[in-house]
Amino acid sequence: MLGYLLNSEISKRNVSLRVAAQEIGTSHTTISRIIKGDNKLDLNTISKVCEWLKIEPSIVLNEEVSSNLGNRIALLVQNEPKLKDLFERLLTDIDGNEISVSDAQDILEYAAYRLSKRAVSEKK
Repeated sequence: MLGYLLNSEISKRNVSLRVAAQEIGTSHTTISRIIKGDNKLDLNTISKVCEWLKIEPSIVLNEEVSSNLGNRIALLVQNEPKLKDLFERLLTDIDGNEISVSDAQDILEYAAYRLSKRAVSEKK
C-alpha cells in the first residue's frame, strides 16, 4: 500500500525518485525498495514517507498489520483446518469494522496458544 501511494504521489508531483528521496530525507534506493513492495521498513522511514504523503502513519501500519494477520491466520488454518470457518468470519468482521484489528490479533494469539498447548499434550 505504501509503495503504491508513494509511486502515485511521485507521479502526481512529477518528480524523480532522487528528488522525492531528498525531500523525504532518505535514499533513492529506499524509495525504490518501498515502491517495489519492500515491507521491511523502520518506523522512522515510514513516518518520513507518510509525512511527505500527508497521511497518518497509522493508515499504513494498520494495513500492514491486517495483511500480517491474514498470513498468520492462513498458517493456523493450515495446521488446523477446522478453524477455517471461524477465521473467515473473523476477517469478514474486521472488513466490516465489527471488530478491531487489535481484537482480532488477540483472538489469533489465543488460538495459536491453544493449538500449541494441545500439540504439547498430544505428544505426552
